[in-house]
Amino acid sequence: MAQAASGTAQADLQQRKLAAELRLLAAEPAFELRSTEFIDLAHDLEQGTRLDRWADVDLVQAFVRPESLAQPPPAPRAPLLAQLRVALAAKAGAGALARTVRDELRRRPVREGFLEAVLGVLVFVPLLITWFGLREAVRAYGELSQENPKEATRPFLQLWQTGFGGHLASSGRFENVALMAVVLISLLVVLSVWHARARSRADRVEARLNGEQEYLLGRLASLLTRIQLALVPHRAASPQQFTAGLSKAATRMESLASRADRSHNSLVDSAKALEDATTSLERAALALTGELPKLGTAADRIEAAVRDGQAATAKAGTENQAAAGRIADRVKSAGDTVEASLKALAAAQR
Repeated sequence: MAQAASGTAQADLQQRKLAAELRLLAAEPAFELRSTEFIDLAHDLEQGTRLDRWADVDLVQAFVRPESLAQPPPAPRAPLLAQLRVALAAKAGAGALARTVRDELRRRPVREGFLEAVLGVLVFVPLLITWFGLREAVRAYGELSQENPKEATRPFLQLWQTGFGGHLASSGRFENVALMAVVLISLLVVLSVWHARARSRADRVEARLNGEQEYLLGRLASLLTRIQLALVPHRAASPQQFTAGLSKAATRMESLASRADRSHNSLVDSAKALEDATTSLERAALALTGELPKLGTAADRIEAAVRDGQAATAKAGTENQAAAGRIADRVKSAGDTVEASLKALAAAQR
């Protein structure tokens, strides 16, 4: 009795420890969606109530899944322009404004799709400006060559830099076109670096978040596994489990009885078929017994016919042999006659 009481006390103490760990996990923001269920399970573990129902649930399969994790929505932030207006109203210096812009850009998520589209378009803008400036320079050079052919003999770059004698606007001069192309290319490089850093920072944040989620799921799986081990006695003593076991056993017994009934019916059908076959064989044997005398008479007749055939064959063979001898004698005499005739003919010819 003392050992049983000691074991019960240890089990209760273990359940309280598991309930305390489960309450700590329920307080995690990532388990916001399942916190109510975790708190209910912890309360039942502490009070020792409804443990047979919890024992029927596969806790690891039900709770240890990515759907149990939830991310809180990001806190709303004021637009960047509004924050800049506030900073300007507070008469902040240029350094403070730069730090504000830098911090806000770091905190705000970068729209990668929009930024990639801007980078894709911005790649072609320096080329467009360069070729447009070159086209305007060619046009101005043509006008200058028609107006003053002698002036048009100067180097093309020198004429482009001087504006082709007033035929080209100051913004289209070589220096200005080159400066705009350099500025745009520098902007493209800055945006590319910013996009790469933002992408790298987003990847690091995502990797850190995934690691934290995997760690929380691992803790939850370990805790729920220990809770399931603690609930095993309640599962074995659960009336629902006992009833379910009886129901399964009754179902299996009914299935075995049905199979035995079907086997018995099959054996009865087979015995009946065997009896019918035996009766048919007996009838056939009786009929064959009645036909045996007739078969004997027919066999005697066949034997007499065979003997008569053999005698007739021997007689025919003897007659054929005599006829063959006579034919041979006749052929021999005819040959002698032919031979004598041939000799007489030969003598007559001589």
